[in-house]
Amino acid sequence: MLTHLNNLWQRLRASLWLVPSVMCLAAFGLALLADKLDRIYHVSGDGRWPKWLIYQGDLEGARTLLSSVAGSMITVAGTTFSITMVVLQLASSQFGPRLLTNFMRDTGNQFVLGTFVSTFLYCLLALGNGGGISGEPPAVSATLGLLLAVLSVFVFIYFIHHVSSTIRAEHVVQMVAFGSVNAIKRLTSPSEQDVDQDFSLDDALSGHEIHVRALRSGYLQAIDEQGLSDTASSLDGVFKVHFRPGKFITANDCLATLFTSQAKNKNSDDYSGYFIIGHCRTDEQDPEYGISQLVEVAVRALSPGINDPHTAISCIDWLNSGLKEIANQPLKSDYCCDEEGELRLVRCNSDFAGLLNTAYDQIRQNSIASPAVAIHLAEALADLYQVTESETRRGSVHHQAQLILTAAKQSQWLESDLEDLENRYQRLN
Repeated sequence: MLTHLNNLWQRLRASLWLVPSVMCLAAFGLALLADKLDRIYHVSGDGRWPKWLIYQGDLEGARTLLSSVAGSMITVAGTTFSITMVVLQLASSQFGPRLLTNFMRDTGNQFVLGTFVSTFLYCLLALGNGGGISGEPPAVSATLGLLLAVLSVFVFIYFIHHVSSTIRAEHVVQMVAFGSVNAIKRLTSPSEQDVDQDFSLDDALSGHEIHVRALRSGYLQAIDEQGLSDTASSLDGVFKVHFRPGKFITANDCLATLFTSQAKNKNSDDYSGYFIIGHCRTDEQDPEYGISQLVEVAVRALSPGINDPHTAISCIDWLNSGLKEIANQPLKSDYCCDEEGELRLVRCNSDFAGLLNTAYDQIRQNSIASPAVAIHLAEALADLYQVTESETRRGSVHHQAQLILTAAKQSQWLESDLEDLENRYQRLN
């Protein structure tokens, strides 16, 4: 259940309408409150209210003020929306369409659009209030409308600065890298039920088999591992998961197999709800997707149409930073037990070598035509090799560096560039 709620929250965060909708509801409530305050203001008299704070014009002036603010706000909101669409189009063409979610998730853009739309809605509702008493100006409503208009001016100034900053390559790389590093770190957070010992799978994975099949095609976004473990414990069985989040699933594929001795549950198909399948990948339980987003930025930067090696080098630095943080950390175990120590879940996890290949394979393949990027990649691998203690993981890093050197020798590099690359490679020996 928590996995489903968290996945739903991630989708809502990526929706451009969430924050503006909430702010519009707040504007509706503010308009009702202003109407009540208008009634109190006219009944109690204006002597108890500071004149410098409350609107002192007549009814026609208040209506003109509110209508002017409403008209200008909807115009500014349209302009803001148009600018946002241009930024999204630019980001899609330069950094890749899969990065649009990061821009749509940006709280600043949502807040700016919500401010203009909610101010328009408030003024529209305030015009219909009429001050609460016939013939009297809506003084409090007009005052709040004026204050919201002033606030909107400052929000528009912020938007101009914000939108010009978000399309900078450095900001995009840092934004994507932050999510990628966090996704990688989640692989190093084993629960108390995770164990590293080897089980006799022939004994554990025995009994009646219940195949959990996908109801539709799509990407496996998340798995409710706690729900699977609890269900397996109640049935005295073991779930073996066949796919990890991020893999494309075809309808009727076997997502997992439940091994249990309880024959009455043999034909049960109630376990597909533990697997969330969607039309796209997410980085909630799929660290390779976050890495792939950063790789896409680097590969596009290396394309002849863009030719931006500095952005590619920045992506390599951030990728190396995330890999160095887990270089000597144990990853989540493939086995999960219940509180009694009984095996209940066999996962299909990513390993260090898989993350390393996802991070550097495509960059390595596209950087041979750019010696500066290839040399920096070899230097990053050398730094990763120096901090890595496991010989197995060191072997994976060394293999990547060796592939770079082999490809460079087969290309028409200058002797000086090839010598620089070999100097970096020597640090891995």
